[in-house]
Amino acid sequence: MELSGFYGLIYKVCVWIMRLAYVNILWIVFTLLGLVIFGLGPATSAMFSISRKWIMGEESVPIFRTFLAQFRADFRKIFYVSAILFSVGTLLVANLMFFTKGDVLLLQIAKVLTVNVAIVYGIILIYIFPVFCHFELKTLQYLKQSFFIGFLHPAFTLFLVLGMLGMGFVFLKIPGLMVFFSGSSFSLWLTWGAHKSFRKLESKKDRLRVAAPSNRTAS
Repeated sequence: MELSGFYGLIYKVCVWIMRLAYVNILWIVFTLLGLVIFGLGPATSAMFSISRKWIMGEESVPIFRTFLAQFRADFRKIFYVSAILFSVGTLLVANLMFFTKGDVLLLQIAKVLTVNVAIVYGIILIYIFPVFCHFELKTLQYLKQSFFIGFLHPAFTLFLVLGMLGMGFVFLKIPGLMVFFSGSSFSLWLTWGAHKSFRKLESKKDRLRVAAPSNRTAS
C-alpha cells in the first residue's frame, strides 16, 4: 500500500537521498577506475544521463545498468570534450597566476581579457554535460551550444551559479556529505536548470515556425 501524507513525503525524501548517494558513489568509483584522467569525463556524463532521466520523469530507471551503459557508450566522445575543457582550464589558471604578478599595463589588459574568457569558460562548464546528454552533436558544437544557451539566459545562469554556491557552502560546513552528494546534487540541479532552458529555446523555435508562414502570407 502506498504511503500518503506526511509519512509518504518522508518516504519519498528517503528514496531520493538513497538515489543521490548511490549515483554519487558510482560516480566516484568509476572516476577512480578510469584513473581520474580517463574516468572523470565519462563518469560525469553517465551521472548527468541519470539525472536527465529523473528530470524527464523516469524516476524508476535502473541506476547501475544505466550508469554502466552510458559510461561505455560515451567514453570516447566525452573524453575528447573533457580533454579540451581540462586543457583550456589549465591554461586559464596559469595565465591568471602569471598576469597577477605584475602591474604593467599590458599585463593588466591581458588579465582582464583572461577573466572574460574565464567567464565564458564557466558558462560552458555549467551547461556542457546537460547539453551532451540531451543533444547529438559534434565535439566543438557541444561547446558552442553550451555557451549559446547560457548567453541567452544570463539571469537564470546566475541563479544556477548561486544554487551551486549554496550547495558548496553546505559541503564545506559538513564535509562528510561530499562523499555521498557532491556530484549527484550538482548534477541534478544543473540538469533541472538546463532542461528549463532547453524548453524555453524549443518554445521560441515553435513560435518562430508558427509566425514564419503567416509572415510569408502577409508579404
